[in-house]
Amino acid sequence: EFIDTNVTAGNSFYYKIAAYDSHITNGIQFYNRSWYSNSYLVRTDTFQPYVKIIYPHIISHDTLTKLISIQGTTLNTRNGDSVEIFVNNNIQSKYFINSNNSNFSGTVNLTGFGDSVSVKLSTIDGCAWDTITANYFDTINIRINYPCSSELRIDTQTQNILIIGTVHNGIIGDTIFVYYGNLQKKEISVSGNIWNCSFTLPAGRENIKAELHSKFGIFSDTILVATGYYISGSVKCSNSINDSNILISASSCGFVSTTYTNESGGFLIGAFGFDTDVLFVFEKNGYTAVSKSYYINQDTALVEFIILIPGDFYKDGVINIRDAAFLKKYYGKSYNNIDFDGDGIIGNAERNALKQNFFKY
Repeated sequence: EFIDTNVTAGNSFYYKIAAYDSHITNGIQFYNRSWYSNSYLVRTDTFQPYVKIIYPHIISHDTLTKLISIQGTTLNTRNGDSVEIFVNNNIQSKYFINSNNSNFSGTVNLTGFGDSVSVKLSTIDGCAWDTITANYFDTINIRINYPCSSELRIDTQTQNILIIGTVHNGIIGDTIFVYYGNLQKKEISVSGNIWNCSFTLPAGRENIKAELHSKFGIFSDTILVATGYYISGSVKCSNSINDSNILISASSCGFVSTTYTNESGGFLIGAFGFDTDVLFVFEKNGYTAVSKSYYINQDTALVEFIILIPGDFYKDGVINIRDAAFLKKYYGKSYNNIDFDGDGIIGNAERNALKQNFFKY
């Protein structure tokens, strides 16, 4: 038996047998001679090879990893066929098929955004290709660049602040959230490498944080903005055990900030400006308002205890006949602005406060 492994599909072939030694067998003389068989046309079936990348499983793949795995499947392949993997036409790895129609895998090093990752299947019947796009994001970040750089502090006396920053490797449609402390101030859709926003600042000192919400996670940057100092203190209503809702305003540098006391009369308020006089006004309906000016050059706890006197219903700063007339008008009726005891009716509590302080203030 003779097997010829060099036959090519579509070619003709023949064979010759030669006996070089003369001999006699069974009384018959055999002489040297040769002969040829008939010619035969060799035919073999051919199949179009097929290759498909199955991982990553999308045509455009985004990743933070530089070295990624490429996996795929083949059809009409045999042992010894090969698959080459390329990035931007540069070969990265080669895999040899070890069984018919087997899968393949290899690794590639990405270079950046928009890399072309392709595979080439080579068989005795021809070649096949498949290609995907890979986007390698080496670093994703967001930065605040103005009014100061990342993690720094800026002191300002402006109420309207402009924030300008940059995004590195953001994707169109990612979202930026800007916070003042825990309060969200702006929401911005990423449309390029530069972003900006503006909003009104309260008095005081607080972090401004920019958060980039990406498919890869949340990235952030922070600065500290100070518009002045914080002042704390206490205010007391002389006839009440509940000292809440006393309005406090602090005026400085042309700006006014306001707050209200808690139930025990405590307050914390921010004042605009640095090393400046701050005018405080403490007021509540039905009480005499108190005005005080303090020089503030740092965060300050006021040691002076402010007391509000009840009976100034007319709100002219004194307790006199006008307040008596005002009380008479609403006596026995509902008028929340001067309802000291919270019973919903202007009555004895309000009348007693007026009698106690009449013409004394």
